[in-house]
Parts: sequence; C-alpha cells; structure tokens
Amino acid sequence: MGSIQGGDDAQTAMGEFMAYMGRLAASKRENPGTDVISDILAMQAEDSSFTDRDVMKMASVLTFAGHETTAARIGFGTLWLLADTGLRDRLAAAPETRIQSTVEEILTCRTVRSLGLLRSWARSGRS
Repeated sequence: MGSIQGGDDAQTAMGEFMAYMGRLAASKRENPGTDVISDILAMQAEDSSFTDRDVMKMASVLTFAGHETTAARIGFGTLWLLADTGLRDRLAAAPETRIQSTVEEILTCRTVRSLGLLRSWARSGRS
C-alpha cells in the first residue's frame, strides 16, 4: 500500500484495508472500548456530517502514522544505543532508573525523517 510504484496492487490493498477498517468500526460501534477507534466513533455520534467513510479514513491515517513513527523511533533508538556506548553503558548499569530518561531522550531527539508513505489515494479524489 505504501509503495510509490504500487499501481493496481496498492489500490487493491488499500481497498481491502479500508474494508477491514469498516468492519473494525462496525465491531467497535457494537462493543465500544477504551481505544482510538471507539473515540472516533463517539466523535461521529456527536457530528452527523462525519461519515462512516470519514471514520475509515481517519482510522487508516492514524494506523499508518502510528506505525511509521513508532517503527522509525525504535530503529533510531537502537542505532543510537549501538553508536553511543556511553549512553548504552549508563542504561545497562541502572536500567530501572535510566530507562524512562533514555526513552524520553530518544523520543525528543530530532532525526532525519523519511519521505513517509505516498498518500496518493487521499489526493486522488477517491472518497
């Protein structure tokens, strides 16, 4: 789906993913929980102009954004700990007291960003 050169396969995958999001939303509408999809559905209940298609799109964007950011930070954090032996050694010496500050440092450090996923399906006029 995220491939710039995906063509028909990417469009098929996106259609399948949106259908999955629709089924997930229907399930959460029946049995809401303490999750972001249930929160989106609660927002929809308050705004009749917010369509089921809008719910699926928002859930899809959040899924991609959350995955890409998390995967990039985990990779960056691993690389940083491998490259900075002082930081790694301090963390290894006292993980119970240093893990939170180390994670915070990794999360707040600026990094080079990738180009992200091509979101042509959102710009293509498909709704």
